[in-house]
Amino acid sequence: MFGSVVLEVAIGLVFVYLLIGLMVTAVTEIAAGLLKTRAKNLWKGVRNILDSGTASTWVDQLYSHPLVASLCSPHEEQDAGTSPGATAKPPRHGPSYIPSRTFALSLLEILREPRRALGQQIDRIPDSVPLPDLKQKLAGWVGALPPNGAKSQVEAWIREIPDGVSTDAAKAKLREIAAADLPEIIAGIPDAKLRGILLALHDEAKGDADELKKNIEVWFNNSMDRVSGWYKRKTQIFTFAVAAVLVLFLNVDTVLIVHALSENQALRDAIVKQAEAYDKAANKPPSGTAVRSGEPSGQEQIAAGQKQFRELQHEVRALGLPIGWMTVPKKKTGGPGENADFRWFPAGDMNLWGQTLLFHLLGWIVSMFAVSLGAPFWFDILNKIITIRSSGKAPEEKPKSPENVPQPREPGNVAAPSEQKVVVEVRGAAPG
Repeated sequence: MFGSVVLEVAIGLVFVYLLIGLMVTAVTEIAAGLLKTRAKNLWKGVRNILDSGTASTWVDQLYSHPLVASLCSPHEEQDAGTSPGATAKPPRHGPSYIPSRTFALSLLEILREPRRALGQQIDRIPDSVPLPDLKQKLAGWVGALPPNGAKSQVEAWIREIPDGVSTDAAKAKLREIAAADLPEIIAGIPDAKLRGILLALHDEAKGDADELKKNIEVWFNNSMDRVSGWYKRKTQIFTFAVAAVLVLFLNVDTVLIVHALSENQALRDAIVKQAEAYDKAANKPPSGTAVRSGEPSGQEQIAAGQKQFRELQHEVRALGLPIGWMTVPKKKTGGPGENADFRWFPAGDMNLWGQTLLFHLLGWIVSMFAVSLGAPFWFDILNKIITIRSSGKAPEEKPKSPENVPQPREPGNVAAPSEQKVVVEVRGAAPG
């Protein structure tokens, strides 16, 4: 009997932490929509694998490519990246997720585009034009190109035309450059970092263009996984701050909750029943932190976060637990009094303020650290405790499957460089 009560109290407490953790996720989603941090961190991650130095070159070309630009929200036009020589900075509007296939196709198209454009420009110039006029026309065309790596490549090719050759010979040389195959294109990339990576991927593909695309996808996915880990660490402080504010705002006192659950059998049964129904419906844990793209716009993220927060707040209030500032149940040891109402504090009554802080301090601290662990963590704990209660033995007593060795992400899989993504959830429906 005692063991059953302990498990039921644990289930109720973990269920509360899960719901409050989802509220933290919702607030984080609202912040992500307002600050566009997910898109900004994706841009930083993509630039980190493509560019060297302080000015963006390849990343700006990638973001300007129609395949990537089309991932932006239809009412948020993709803007230009950086001006020539300026320090690299993310665009004001951009996708928060780029599929690996889109990245691979766009990157290969960007590499081919300068040579393709050069060939088209040569065909527009008559063969009868003298060499100086040919160079002048090409220089004017190059001057109108965006200031990026492609422009510097074309400028270098034009400079390679020796003086004194015929126009036909010069155009033949440029056509040869324009018709180069993929290995030569990769070998001609000015940036040593990107050139070395793509040459290695090309060698692994053994000259097969389709295999090269797959290798680029795997490289991109693995790189974005590392960016996701970096982003998650970066947002931990913010997550804890949101958890602390919500705990104080909602008055989530772990000590009071445990006391109420342990003393009230009917309340305990009702909450355990809700937690079990939630666990049964939710066949996968809430989404964690990841930078993603091709997802809702900033305004849609904000609206989803607000809706999520309101629904969860209503669900928490419906639990019937001593959560909130309306009333505090029976006196705890050292508490300020029985049936006290701490929602409003008389002006200047510092004694009541002090008593209230001491009354809740321990419960608040425990709640803050618990909620900051995140909704996915508490979903997993809830699932394990319910399994123990229903089966009578821990999951560890069951035969374990062989350990899975992590494998590189396959091409076409969803890559993730997200602040936390909101799980728009209504109780009784599976999260995600």
